[in-house]
Amino acid sequence: MTLEWSHDKAKDWIWRIGTQTRSVMQDISSSEPIGITYLWVFLFGFAFYYVQVDGQSLGNVASFGSIFLNGIWLAPLLGGGYWVLTSSLFWFLGRVWGGLATWQEMTTTVAWSYIPYLIKLVLIWFQFLFFGEEMFASASMITVLDLQLLLIFFSLLKMIVTVWFYIVQIRGVAEVHGIPTWKAATIVISCVLLLSILLLLLFQLLIFPI
Repeated sequence: MTLEWSHDKAKDWIWRIGTQTRSVMQDISSSEPIGITYLWVFLFGFAFYYVQVDGQSLGNVASFGSIFLNGIWLAPLLGGGYWVLTSSLFWFLGRVWGGLATWQEMTTTVAWSYIPYLIKLVLIWFQFLFFGEEMFASASMITVLDLQLLLIFFSLLKMIVTVWFYIVQIRGVAEVHGIPTWKAATIVISCVLLLSILLLLLFQLLIFPI
């Protein structure tokens, strides 16, 4: 039976999903909050896009303006496509391995697992305040010691967020499929690696959610 959800419930889920993932995913699966689920996918697209731009140092070959403008239309497509592909892989392999989730339950779970990753949007904003239009350039372009140390600090914060994001996603997949955490971890890691390798071989694009 589908339960009604409210904005207060959604706020509670947002605050708890990073530490009480399994119980939150149980509530979400029962409530099916479709509209706000798409919001997480949309925002994830922007975080994902700017992380890829930063990781590949595209600021060395493209202007900040072009990167920003391309992100307006490319980020939602990138986020939505990655969401559908990974959700489908998590669902299919999980079902093969004895999982019980429906495809809709998996897409909802994956979308809500993006919430910790969205912290990177805040970090990217602060990076822009400190580094300006050179924020997407390679680290070798930054010669001021204080800025180098600041860059290392931001890199450490983003690494922590990445680990947190994967922990939440793995726990969410385990809960919705009704499988042990180690199985969910194997599914998530193998699918992400497989998708990244295929995109690299087929399109020469290294796309990885780090």
